[in-house]
Amino acid sequence: MRPLSSTSPDGFSIAEAFTLLSLAVPKAAGSLAAWSDADFALAGAHLMDLSFQDRIDSDLDTVFAVRPSDPHDAAPPLALTILDRLGGRAPMAVMLNEVVGRVGELRSETLASLAAKGAVHVRAQNILWDFVQSKIVGHAAAEVDGIRDPLMALIETDDLPDPEQAALISLLHACGMIGAVFERAYPDRWLPGHDSRVDALRRMDLVGRGVADALVVMRQRLSTYLLDAGDVPKPAKPAKKKSAAARPAYVRSKTTWEWRAFWPADDAVDIPLSFGRLKDKVARAEEKNRDVYLFVHGKRDNIKFRGEGLKVKPIIEAFDEFSAFAPSEKITFPTRASVLAAIFPRFNEIEAKLASRDELLAALSATGYRPSVIEVVKTRRDYQGVFGVHVELATLWVDQRKFHSISLESRYLTALRVLARGIPIGNGIVGGYGAFLERVALNRIG
Repeated sequence: MRPLSSTSPDGFSIAEAFTLLSLAVPKAAGSLAAWSDADFALAGAHLMDLSFQDRIDSDLDTVFAVRPSDPHDAAPPLALTILDRLGGRAPMAVMLNEVVGRVGELRSETLASLAAKGAVHVRAQNILWDFVQSKIVGHAAAEVDGIRDPLMALIETDDLPDPEQAALISLLHACGMIGAVFERAYPDRWLPGHDSRVDALRRMDLVGRGVADALVVMRQRLSTYLLDAGDVPKPAKPAKKKSAAARPAYVRSKTTWEWRAFWPADDAVDIPLSFGRLKDKVARAEEKNRDVYLFVHGKRDNIKFRGEGLKVKPIIEAFDEFSAFAPSEKITFPTRASVLAAIFPRFNEIEAKLASRDELLAALSATGYRPSVIEVVKTRRDYQGVFGVHVELATLWVDQRKFHSISLESRYLTALRVLARGIPIGNGIVGGYGAFLERVALNRIG
């Protein structure tokens, strides 16, 4: 059995140990809060490991780099990359939120490391095209017991722990898993008898304590509004019919939050299990569209040329990588420039009518915008995911290059955030069509 060690390649890091122990606590089906707890705990474990490796330190409230990242390191740890971007120092809560925003990569790296050590067996199931879902289909029970039993003995005795052990106990306590991990049959009975000892152990490591305290605060804050699947209004079920063609199309609500990511064609895209199992219960028809997009530098609105006019999906709010869109509206040529002033405010200065696509492009350039057009051929398939989130998987052909994309849409921003952050981005980019197409035009992706 491997020891618990953040510094030895032969041991289990705190992130690996937490992942193994969490297998003993299956997340309740449809529990958004449970997935959120696991995300924050894994991010906290990552910070703890870096602390024991003398890469970061903390004064409880602030995380700071002990030594700069090695410029020759091809793949620096996620948290160090984030900390460098934040100037080498950041509040603990900010760091946790930033790391959690990319927890998909962190979880993927942790599972790959555990698989290489023979502690878990992971199987990838193909969903569609190059989209897969990875699932843990087995784990080494002896390795789990080798981590769990010494920790439980420490809690039930007065023995002194190793620093990593104290940090892991504080992490399990902070994310609410400690009772279920150490006394799975009766967690509510076992934990109260050891509260004082757990409290003493979790205070022994400064970074561990800082991470755990921040986790507790965030967990309490999130629990006030995170929705379980049962709390999300369910769409009315259509009458059962044998034909797949009778399945109703997805209909957008009045205001919808969106998150999108794009990958080069050579990348396999792993969809996390927090999405639920994406399976086709009916033969779904693939939808193929050919659209000419108008993208303008700095704008997030979704604008297409359709027929003799435009189809515009205006953005009404942006939050980090998420955009809230109003329903689509159609605008036909000729049209007054002022009609488009809500999207392009500089058009308030133009009185003329725009008779065609070319006149629109000329007006955009004349008012200082940087417009471009590009054709996109998209083949898509829709799925209804968990927590009221609509999932679109697609392949795209842009400028003779192929890409994959995932789109998530929901009325609920929180559900969208929890699901989106679990997707490993890798070589992909996160952003709307405008940002993606601009990157393609500049040859910065694919």
